Amino acid sequence: MIRCDTIKIKSNYKYLLNKNINFNILFDSKKNNVNGEYYSSQGNNNIPFNLYIATNYSKQTLTIEFSSKVLFDDYPKLITAETLPQCLYNLNDMGICTIDIDGVLKTGCITQADITTDVSLELTDDILTALNNNVGNYRRFKWQHYDGKGITFTKDIIGRGKEEIKFYNKRKELSATAQNRRFLDLLANREQVENYFSDKTRIEISLNTQSQIRNSLQIDNTYIPTFFAAGANPILAQFDRIFNNSTIDSSIDMDNYDTWAMSKILELYNGNLQLIEQDVRRLYKFRSGVNSRMAKFEQLKQMQQTPQRNIIQEVRKLLC
Repeated sequence: MIRCDTIKIKSNYKYLLNKNINFNILFDSKKNNVNGEYYSSQGNNNIPFNLYIATNYSKQTLTIEFSSKVLFDDYPKLITAETLPQCLYNLNDMGICTIDIDGVLKTGCITQADITTDVSLELTDDILTALNNNVGNYRRFKWQHYDGKGITFTKDIIGRGKEEIKFYNKRKELSATAQNRRFLDLLANREQVENYFSDKTRIEISLNTQSQIRNSLQIDNTYIPTFFAAGANPILAQFDRIFNNSTIDSSIDMDNYDTWAMSKILELYNGNLQLIEQDVRRLYKFRSGVNSRMAKFEQLKQMQQTPQRNIIQEVRKLLC
């Protein structure tokens, strides 16, 4: 089942039936005219989550972007085929505007989505270390800590945005900001929601274009029914692209000087293959020599990290 933390929907602007408050003006400076209107919850303490509604007159589009927090006490259910109508009903009940829910559900397309799963897993230092040390392509994927509560792995793709996957402690993240705490204050069953997330790690990928959505979900279009009916497992596929699940080369002789020396170098560089490669390049005239040596370093590192590779496999099982 496809579950999302946030989504962006585009539909025809005729499905914005009326506005109950004043929207901001979208001005086209090139054409010197008003080209649309929008509402954003940014800075509105009464709506402590992402909500954006906009019309574009020239394109005749209605854009609706929102967080699964619009489900309020049902927030743990995330945005699914079953909860999306509830999201839109709740949006109408907020007094901002009235949307033709049936029209949007039948004709709307998903143009962006954060596809999400919450798994029962304590995000320990051992797990974070295992994730760090088992990135399959250390040259391309960069990592950074997620506000001290998790980690993000990212690869830039020219012309196609980014490939990334996030792991973070959802319970800590939910109480880390003033905005999230204001959201919790709105809930009738706050304790129940907090308890649900008490042992959860959130794993999430961001799909920022329709092309990414089609490719990741293996679908022909991004209409709402097609999107949520997808049978693919895009989080697992992204996990497999990033983390090393290859078979270890057992032919490496651990009892010779060359392997011993490489082990000492790995220890000296704390296993950072990028830093090792920077220095190894100076020792070889041709790129082929660098690649051959670094392949040996990668295989040796894998052999030394069997317990960490077991952790990677355990995390992977939670995504299947």
